[in-house]
Amino acid sequence: MFDQWLPSDIEHICPDYSLYPTHIEAYGFLTRGCINKCSFCIVPRKEGTIRKHADISEFLDDRKSAILMDNNVIASEWGLQQIEKIASMKIKVDFNQGIDCRLIARDKSIAKLLARVLWIRHLRMAYDSSSITDEVVTAIAYLKESGVSAHRLFFYILVKDGQIEDAEKRALLLDSLGCTPFAMSYRDLDKNTPVSDEQHRFAWWCNQRQAFKSCKFKDFNPATRGKEILTQPSLFG
Repeated sequence: MFDQWLPSDIEHICPDYSLYPTHIEAYGFLTRGCINKCSFCIVPRKEGTIRKHADISEFLDDRKSAILMDNNVIASEWGLQQIEKIASMKIKVDFNQGIDCRLIARDKSIAKLLARVLWIRHLRMAYDSSSITDEVVTAIAYLKESGVSAHRLFFYILVKDGQIEDAEKRALLLDSLGCTPFAMSYRDLDKNTPVSDEQHRFAWWCNQRQAFKSCKFKDFNPATRGKEILTQPSLFG
């Protein structure tokens, strides 16, 4: 584990929001760490397993919205209690690192809890491999059933070099379910391997909504810069 722990009084100090007067959101962590040990993620090595960190009131400073940077908040009983409190306080939030859809798929009550939350924009999750397709589909169904609109559901998609076809299948499945895919190109930092041109091209296609909705990935040419993609055959009819 990295020896990068901050002193407790620094870790728990309320941010000086006056430094950024145009930002209305509070910022902080409710939990630290994660229960997973994903090969591409530094969090378990840096922060360890998931644990209680702070109460929402510690850094809210009477604000009505918050950007929360927890890595796997619903894997913690403390995190679930804090989400309950956030819902009761009617605080708008964005868990910008994402929520584990596999845990939602295993417990429908979590979907019902999340449906009570006021989201700043998206409820973020991840769909990093086709091996969790069943859990992704189940989580989406539970959230929709609980009252969360599909347009709120945003999925980070891990894109590895040589696995572009799999990433495309995941992106198109999410779109068919009314959700928003967002491609994240994988880079092996331990080996300092650069992102491939094909990963760049896929991320550009997936994340540029005009391109994604207008053509198939195989037909996408970044050189057009959005000027010619509408002339390509439509993937959606």
